[in-house]
Amino acid sequence: MSSASEKVVTTAKTRAKRSVGRPKQVSMEQIFAAAATIGLGNLTLQAVAEALGVTPPALYRHVQGREDLIAKFVKHVVERYPAPEYHGEGWAHWATLYARALMDVYGAVPGLADYSIRRTDTGHNILNRHEISIKAAKDSGFNEVSAFYATRAIIEFVAGWVARHERRNVFERELKVHPDVEFKTHVLEETGDDYPNLKAAVKAVTQLSASHRFEFTLRALIAGLESTMAAEAASKTKN
Repeated sequence: MSSASEKVVTTAKTRAKRSVGRPKQVSMEQIFAAAATIGLGNLTLQAVAEALGVTPPALYRHVQGREDLIAKFVKHVVERYPAPEYHGEGWAHWATLYARALMDVYGAVPGLADYSIRRTDTGHNILNRHEISIKAAKDSGFNEVSAFYATRAIIEFVAGWVARHERRNVFERELKVHPDVEFKTHVLEETGDDYPNLKAAVKAVTQLSASHRFEFTLRALIAGLESTMAAEAASKTKN
């Protein structure tokens, strides 16, 4: 082999060695897209890397570790769903829109609702939602304490609702039957003439959509909060 040929081969080998182990470049948007598919419950650097066809080191250009990945992903999701605008229409109306918006946020990524229950998020969008809700509640006659409690009640109601729904879906995959269906089937088919009122109620709700129950419970929660606030205000006036 000539010296020129040897030089070409040596150069090729050197380049090949340099490329070995060099992580493929990925964007933050690609990472977020993979994370949305994986869900927060199973979100790890390894899972994202496998979804993108790269090695974990390729992700360290954007995130410092799993906790940083989760924090940035949650912030990314929340920022895509801003709180409804408030124009003085009253807390009950705004809270209804807010609860529906939260359903969209938590429904966008599996595990996000459960994460919000377990962890504290103090990002701007989260704090701004609290700010708007408390202002709307105070405009409707709530004091600072009742406005804060009412705000948290809506958030925790929706987060708990979605987290419960997701966990029951997991049970359905494991047990091959959804717990709600299991309960209704037992009442309708295995209780004979016992529990006539329960059976009639189960028959009635079976005809309704899942969203109907959410909307009904949400309205009851908001009405109860407003009623409690009004009762407390009346009590203070008497005293």
